[in-house]
Amino acid sequence: MRMRNYAHEHARYSIRLDRRETLRARLSVFEPDFLALDFARPSAGLQTLETKDSRSALRRRKNLRVKPHWRRPRHNRQRNRGRGVGQVRGPDPTPLCPYCQHPVDPVNDCWIGHGQMAHSGCAWACRGAAAYTSGDYVEEATRYFKKAIALDPANVGGHTGLIDCLLARQETRAQAFAQLQKMHESPAVQRTLHLPGEGCDGFDRDAMLKRLWKGESVPDKSIFLWLGGAAGDHFLQVRYAPLLRERCQRVIVSAGFDDAALLATCPGVDTVLQEYEWAEDPAMVGSLWTTGRMILAHFYAQTPPPPYLFARSEHVEKWRKRLVGGNLKVGLCWQGGQVTSFGSLRDCPLNAFARLGQVPGVDFYSLQKGEGMDDPTPDGLKLQRLGDHLYDWEDTAGVLENMDVFLSTDCGPLHLSAALDRPTWGLITTQFWSWVYQEGEFYPSLRVFRKKISEPWEPLMEEVAAALRVLAERHHNSLLAYEIA
Repeated sequence: MRMRNYAHEHARYSIRLDRRETLRARLSVFEPDFLALDFARPSAGLQTLETKDSRSALRRRKNLRVKPHWRRPRHNRQRNRGRGVGQVRGPDPTPLCPYCQHPVDPVNDCWIGHGQMAHSGCAWACRGAAAYTSGDYVEEATRYFKKAIALDPANVGGHTGLIDCLLARQETRAQAFAQLQKMHESPAVQRTLHLPGEGCDGFDRDAMLKRLWKGESVPDKSIFLWLGGAAGDHFLQVRYAPLLRERCQRVIVSAGFDDAALLATCPGVDTVLQEYEWAEDPAMVGSLWTTGRMILAHFYAQTPPPPYLFARSEHVEKWRKRLVGGNLKVGLCWQGGQVTSFGSLRDCPLNAFARLGQVPGVDFYSLQKGEGMDDPTPDGLKLQRLGDHLYDWEDTAGVLENMDVFLSTDCGPLHLSAALDRPTWGLITTQFWSWVYQEGEFYPSLRVFRKKISEPWEPLMEEVAAALRVLAERHHNSLLAYEIA
């Protein structure tokens, strides 16, 4: 009779007990039923921890099927098709709507996937977003958004989309502010609307809604200007701070961690605070609040001219010493942050800029940060990358002040360059703020090169290259005339 080595088994059992929590955390994501196993008993499947492939042992144990999400794909998938070998189990990933991220029907249209088109306010709101961003169907988008609001009064996307459509046309902009007030006064919207300070200690939704500024003059109170969106939206909306300052005692602006110092240079801005700092400050209890979209709709007819943001002199001088040369200096930015699920529609691949490399007398500088920063440079385009040396938006402003022209897609640096009143060329596809990109109306220094989403980039880049060649020749002639004089 063979004697059992209890010490050896106890050691192995202890090791298995130490590893059980790791395995539990690893497999709980993929197979919740796995947690029903009792690891405290040696007869409850502990052998699964000492085998080379724990998944195979688990399948032998109570016929459990653990989805092999971390398994490397087989190279002979084609030969084993239909045999269940090398195929990831589980349902196929459900397509998501690019506008609201709801699951959609992969067979029918995206909008029908939200449910029945005639009964789904979300579906009509997403259809309106598609029509509005295409740039050619603003009237159709207006009807879609109104239909979405009629079906679902609490659909915030339908309300904000309708407001953007009203702002897009000169004859309907006066209705935008009234629509914004109507949205905030709607009980259905108030239950779902995100408010400043939400999530902070002592937040009271009803009290915060009563503090909403409605356009009146309040000379004895402060107003918190809550800027929505990303940095580009901040640079666009803070423009109206001087007009707001005329109607209140003090203007407090919300900002991110990297653009606070730059927003503080705008006239009319007294203080820059984080959202939670304003909400939790006892001294701010009596202040009112408003959003960037609301003051944009309220003061659209009195838009202050740029520049309204200013780079610090030390940053400008620092980059002037680094960016030396007699050629035309052109800054590039081809991709914005993915703040929205359909923000990638604005981006341009870096390879599309290869045509510009054939223009003589031009030096290209990349101001790209974040996603797209490491995209490979196409052949023929000599690109000096500055992204690693741009630590905040003040550094970006210093570089833009030293550029002869800045060429960019719809993103934060584009709005900053135009706010600094620097020569700016915009590569515009989608129409997120369609009326902003009408030349000479909102940004006087902005020149727009426009294309539809479905159109390729090559014809547009040919147009940009021709305009850049003319600008480079003028720059060369001006330098030559200066040297002769």
